[in-house]
Amino acid sequence: MVGFHRGLCLSARSSQPRRATGGPRLLSPVLLGGGGFGEATCGILYLAGFLRRHGVEAFVRLYDGDETDDEVARTMAGLVAFVRPRLVGISLKWYHHLPRALLLARTLRKLDPGLRIVVGGNTAAYFWRDLVAEPCVDDVVLGDGEQPLLSLCRGEAHPPNCATRAPDGTPTRAPFGYVQGASNNEVFYSHFDEIFLSEADRHSFSGWVAPGKGCAASCLYCGGGRGTLWASFGRARPFLRPVASVRRDHGEIAPDVWQLRYDFAQGTAAFLSRAWAGLDLTRHSATYFLWGAPPRALLKLLSRTFRRVYLVLDVGCFSERQRALLTRRGLLKPCPSDAQLLAAVDACRRHANLELELSGITGLPFTSDRALEEEALGVERLLGLGCAVSHQRLEAQPGALVTEHAERFGMTAEARTYAEFLAWFARHGSAPGGPVPMVRFADRALELKVDA
Repeated sequence: MVGFHRGLCLSARSSQPRRATGGPRLLSPVLLGGGGFGEATCGILYLAGFLRRHGVEAFVRLYDGDETDDEVARTMAGLVAFVRPRLVGISLKWYHHLPRALLLARTLRKLDPGLRIVVGGNTAAYFWRDLVAEPCVDDVVLGDGEQPLLSLCRGEAHPPNCATRAPDGTPTRAPFGYVQGASNNEVFYSHFDEIFLSEADRHSFSGWVAPGKGCAASCLYCGGGRGTLWASFGRARPFLRPVASVRRDHGEIAPDVWQLRYDFAQGTAAFLSRAWAGLDLTRHSATYFLWGAPPRALLKLLSRTFRRVYLVLDVGCFSERQRALLTRRGLLKPCPSDAQLLAAVDACRRHANLELELSGITGLPFTSDRALEEEALGVERLLGLGCAVSHQRLEAQPGALVTEHAERFGMTAEARTYAEFLAWFARHGSAPGGPVPMVRFADRALELKVDA
């Protein structure tokens, strides 16, 4: 072990850059990190493994605990001096990480003007024109990043799914030439003994596994729905990954983590049972995020497979009347009725090692005094049944229908464009757990009732 990262030992690494056979000099090593605080998205771990399997020395900085700009500068200086990267990838999945991602990119540009700086993720893909206009960003990856990032590392003239600046400074993008689907078996976790730069990075990994990708719904409040993914990722529909790849994920990480976490509503009991085949996970805990009423077979499988299970159900909102109205209008994913929801709660309570949380949004469009009363009564009923309940106000997510067209719903969005989001965070701060832009009712009296 050599080097230091905020007082923590860094893993030893090879320092010799490689060359692509018969081609330009390979951009290696690669440093991958996230634009947020704490644990970056698990996507950079899949990317790092993919790059290493194709001859690129890739590392991840998974944990970011820097609280000030000076701390960011010191950490980045240490990482650049130690890794000596030729390319740095910054994950910008969530919109509230936009200021942080730009801070990292600007800091890296000052440290080493020759670095190739690449940004990717949902928010990056949505705001690609704005981001490639930033001097600190060279490329934006649109959608799945494995093959585009490898192409950039290899110096290929036309990497797929990438946006950049033309010689005259005009933002330009390549067509979608790489969109993952159910047949793509090249994406899985690997090289966990080599990619982490510190024990803090390795131990901050919370066990995420992606059974699949994408979403079939078009909820009006979500920036990652079907329509937006089609436009910014080229992905027309969600898909389950090959079961063999998901099984490889588990084989790579299960010996070293105490929990596994999942977020994919289409993961069936039959699929997951094959993904877990041959693994003893009875000492692990699991957290599963999904929407709708969970199938009984899935509850039984989760309870039997893991020592403890924490199930988080997204129910849209806690008013049955409002859920049904939004669903009929095609503005919300299929949600359970109150009867189905209570039946699901009862089914979960039959498993002693399974805890249930129900999550919803207060202040969705078309609410009313009656709907708000229903929400309050629904929450009280669920709390009385021993469920955990979480709810939040409606956030302004880039690309979401209610953010882009708030006036259609009698609402106003506190930020909509790239410049507006940056200005909002400049005024209110971008500290971890801090405020985010919201979508609020134009009717002041109704807004006050929702906020109460």
